[in-house]
Amino acid sequence: QKRSDKFKNDMTILHLEQTAKFSVWSLAPNSKPHNKTKTTVFLDLNCAYTQKIVQDEFNKRAEEYDVITGPGCGDDAITPPNPTEVQFAEYERIQWAAVLSGELRAS
Repeated sequence: QKRSDKFKNDMTILHLEQTAKFSVWSLAPNSKPHNKTKTTVFLDLNCAYTQKIVQDEFNKRAEEYDVITGPGCGDDAITPPNPTEVQFAEYERIQWAAVLSGELRAS
């Protein structure tokens, strides 16, 4: 049975498949992406070199992420602009109260 026939009338997106050695998760071939909105990331790093590398990686996934850049300096917490879902910043500048309350994710 062809793989595409297996999923023909199935609405499930992820399927657990057995291989010779492992079980793997795979996407059904006819699955369509969800109508997900982009994730907004607030990027605020001290090092211009590192900031550029991280920015370039987010830019490669521009269909998934909107990136807002911060000032890149200082030791005080910065409140990211709304709506921000992820704050990618120096440890000192992360809004930890928002992270701990579940309103914001951080790295």
